[in-house]
Amino acid sequence: MTPLTRRDFKDGSLQNTLAEWSDEVRKVATVMKVPLVDLNAHSAALVQQLGAVDAAKLAMAEPLPAELAAAQSGTTLKARTAEEAKLPEAPAKPNGPRGQFGLKFDHTHVGAAGAQVFARMVTQDLAAAVPALQGQLVP
Repeated sequence: MTPLTRRDFKDGSLQNTLAEWSDEVRKVATVMKVPLVDLNAHSAALVQQLGAVDAAKLAMAEPLPAELAAAQSGTTLKARTAEEAKLPEAPAKPNGPRGQFGLKFDHTHVGAAGAQVFARMVTQDLAAAVPALQGQLVP
């Protein structure tokens, strides 16, 4: 499987920064004569169709106003650092659970909406690439 595209845009065009990695995966699949799920090509086409603003809605967290304004102009801003991007920690009780998880806005990781979209894409593409699995995959 090729990697999911990042959702970076410049002047309204998706900058598929993982295209070279995807090319290498395609070569390996060809040499090994194994099925391939080309998630990069399929997700890049969808993300380009969505555009920068709607693609931003697939992230883990909401974009900042400046990030949204940049997306509306057709060019995404450079991703925030992990520390800048993470949401505030949830309050913990002294005797309660203290685990934290990091939700952040960036152009690589997806949240619930993105997971739904791309999981469905992978399922459909895997069913097409390996028909013997169709009965085991849930749409």
